[in-house]
Amino acid sequence: MSVRQVKDTLRQLTRDGMLDAQDIQKAVASAGKSVDAGEMNAIRDAVLQAKNINVQGNSFDRSGYRTTLEAFNEAQQAGVRFPMLAGELIRPESLEEAKTIRDTSFGGTPIPAAVKELLSKAYASGLEPFDVNDTKRSSSGEVKGVYSDYPSMSKPSGNMRFDYTEITPKALQDDKNDPSEYNVITPRSELGPGGQRMTRIDYDRRAGGTGDIAAHYDEGMHEDIYARGSSGQKWANNFAILSDGSIHALPAARRDEEGRVILTNPALARGKRVLYMGHLDVRGGVVQNVEMSGRLSRLAAQGEQQFIDPIALLKAWGFEMSPSLTTAAERGGGIQFSNTADGTPIRDLENGTLRQATP
Repeated sequence: MSVRQVKDTLRQLTRDGMLDAQDIQKAVASAGKSVDAGEMNAIRDAVLQAKNINVQGNSFDRSGYRTTLEAFNEAQQAGVRFPMLAGELIRPESLEEAKTIRDTSFGGTPIPAAVKELLSKAYASGLEPFDVNDTKRSSSGEVKGVYSDYPSMSKPSGNMRFDYTEITPKALQDDKNDPSEYNVITPRSELGPGGQRMTRIDYDRRAGGTGDIAAHYDEGMHEDIYARGSSGQKWANNFAILSDGSIHALPAARRDEEGRVILTNPALARGKRVLYMGHLDVRGGVVQNVEMSGRLSRLAAQGEQQFIDPIALLKAWGFEMSPSLTTAAERGGGIQFSNTADGTPIRDLENGTLRQATP
């Protein structure tokens, strides 16, 4: 099926002004045996734009709502759930609990003394772990996510267990040494009904880990949530630093065991507060590149919030960094910032945070 046919199906199903779970299931079915990215986006857009949603007998008026997070927040308060596309927002640990210095990470790894020292120093300087689901209302009345427009709904189970997503020097080395066979996600383009191009997900078999963390884009739904990306990477490069100082990356498949949505950085929270979100590229166990989320970069540049310095944390954990990244870090840089229209954050080397540049 084509994107146009999926959209036509949705128009027919929502003539009554209501979108319900059965409508979404019919729209998915109209896509055929596989759903490509364009078709999934058409279904997502219908959910976001629908004035009324009805789930399990509960009506939820969506008129005036503009963001995914706002809709989910309101729906949760109204007792409405979205079993087809999303679960409930997961509320985080308390701020007091989040700022507790731990001996063991959420994934069960002993936390090095250097990491504890860095966290203590950063918290003392004003670092505050944040809730990825926080929202705010602008002067125009629009509600947006403070840190992201994508909600955090994944639970710490399956391929989203803390010990599976946690990135440490040992985890990278273990992956390099892993001789196991695995599926590699392989998108294939083929002609569908009516001569339309479709994306079908196949698997190639491969053996031997890589110690890589690299970008992976979800191009279609498939069954193996433990499948690796095209370069054999176990993890995608979307990463977050949790309140205990542990570093986590999304599984390469970018789907959890429920398979309802494409996972983004906030999914890594899983009921924990967060210190940083962005992208991390690793090749053969060596860190190559660190990038900061655009929205976090803007908040830091405007002086609204501090975030943990990922370079300082990587050093405290004992990660090996590439020569170019090491050189840049020694000069006080090493982080790629996006969304710098309001300025570029600086690394506060004394306190281990990213903050606004001093005027």
